[in-house]
Amino acid sequence: MPLTGEGGTVYRSQLEFPTVDVSFTYLDMIGKLAFQVNYPYSNPVYIMRNGDLETISDRIFGHWINAGLPENFTDKAISTCWFPYKGQINARITGSYKQNGYYYPSQYGNNMDISAATADNILQKVISYTGGSTTTTLGTEAVDLGDWFNYAWKFSVSGSNLKSFRETFNTAKISSTDTTLTSGYFAIGTRIARTSNPTDARCYDVMGLRAWYKAPSSAIVPSIAVIEFPATGSGTLEDPIRPSMVENLVEISQSQVTHEEWLAIQCNPKGPDGLPLVNSLAVTWGAIDYKNEPTMLCAIYEGSPSYLEPNRISKQADYVRSKGLTVESGPFNIDKTRNLHKKFRKNRKEMLITENELAYQLIGDESLEVSSIADFYEREVADLKRIDPSKIIDFDATINRWIVKAKQHGKDDDVTRLENIKKK
Repeated sequence: MPLTGEGGTVYRSQLEFPTVDVSFTYLDMIGKLAFQVNYPYSNPVYIMRNGDLETISDRIFGHWINAGLPENFTDKAISTCWFPYKGQINARITGSYKQNGYYYPSQYGNNMDISAATADNILQKVISYTGGSTTTTLGTEAVDLGDWFNYAWKFSVSGSNLKSFRETFNTAKISSTDTTLTSGYFAIGTRIARTSNPTDARCYDVMGLRAWYKAPSSAIVPSIAVIEFPATGSGTLEDPIRPSMVENLVEISQSQVTHEEWLAIQCNPKGPDGLPLVNSLAVTWGAIDYKNEPTMLCAIYEGSPSYLEPNRISKQADYVRSKGLTVESGPFNIDKTRNLHKKFRKNRKEMLITENELAYQLIGDESLEVSSIADFYEREVADLKRIDPSKIIDFDATINRWIVKAKQHGKDDDVTRLENIKKK
């Protein structure tokens, strides 16, 4: 039967409204995608959707110029390709508060900073409150990215797990766990820098339109160690809370790296001889349910440029051992992660992740994700009641997707637990 209205016209209201495996371009065409259209310190703040202006009372799109569905989700991924300037994929965005003339929402974010020395792929959390906000770095990839390239990127959030994919969507580059935010909006954020240089004009809005909403991705590279670092930082956007690691900034000449690596490090800080600086001791890491303690537990992952020191992880381990802090070496299995969970919870009473959630982050097996997801929803829907299923779009469809995965992996107990969640 043809989908036509009067006079053979196809109306947008008649078109399918998917929220998974759908492009932002399509959602914009059917009038569902929203764009923030004025700066966040003005009043009121508007979004444009379906060709009309709407006010947003809670300013959920905040300081970044966001494009996305202003609907609440729990688990989702966004994939896109972009230039490495001021772009960020935001997840579980919630209401914001005013600070220094700007409105900052609470959210998870995956962004890049090409001016950093070998820490350009970043996972962050911003928590807003009356009078301010606190920014915490939840993970970084030890990589240098340049402005000569257009990067494929995906940020996936499922349960308590945050994953960043870059270059390939097969396996995450970074994985962290956090239990602060449980639901919210998922959007692409852009931030246009003030500049008088016409060559700096980039097609920021186009970056949002070429994004896709996807189902969460599962594959995680196994962690090779867990290291407890002192926490540092004041919690501002410029000085986020983060692990204090040893650094070794060294200048790199073109003869020491490949042509692509040489192009990528041109945006790094420069040393006394004018050559780019890299941090030869940088490691890829993801936080383990950090709750503002004086130290931060970090899962350490492989996969870094060849010009870094091969023994950099052992040097980081020696550094924290000298301070009496924990170093746990992989590989990890179920029994080992169970014992680690007991050890960590003994000194970290606010840690909420379960044995299953820790095991998934450290071991990376997709079958473990199902159990971690069942734990997450039991805690957040049934126990803590921080998730109200009636306020989450496609909640049953989300749970059904996990039930299908649980059946695929033979997780009968998890199937039962997830079925019970749907009845809450």
